[in-house]
Amino acid sequence: MDEAADMTGTSSRGGGVPRVLVAEDNLMNQRVIGAFLQSFGVECVMAENGQEAIEHLCTSEFDVVLMDIQMPILDGMAAIQQIRSGATPRDDIPIIVVTANAMAGDRDTYLDAGADEYLAKPVTLTALKAVLEQFEVLPAPSADAVAAR
Repeated sequence: MDEAADMTGTSSRGGGVPRVLVAEDNLMNQRVIGAFLQSFGVECVMAENGQEAIEHLCTSEFDVVLMDIQMPILDGMAAIQQIRSGATPRDDIPIIVVTANAMAGDRDTYLDAGADEYLAKPVTLTALKAVLEQFEVLPAPSADAVAAR
């Protein structure tokens, strides 16, 4: 969660440590998600709203974005729409919505808006790891590791 590390512009696409941008305004959620990501050996950068997320995406490279929906200044839905419409250099970056909105149909709403996946809060270590594996931010478990479970 080092802000200075954000300026390096490195990414696992270049063979470095995977980088995740977390757009989340709640300090407790930032701490939990940040701790989970650090336990996976992933570098994370925090943005407190959608506008900050877009600014980070314009100046640094990331492998995936974890996007809250309800945030001040620019909410997650508006940020997703701006990212997908070309407001950032990578309009195809995987965006995972992380939200407490878990009503029937919410997932489809976010996917239709341009998100690639959806996680309901509270986020679990297992669910976060699985979605990062899905988008190849983390290596998928080997067949031997899966069989050992």
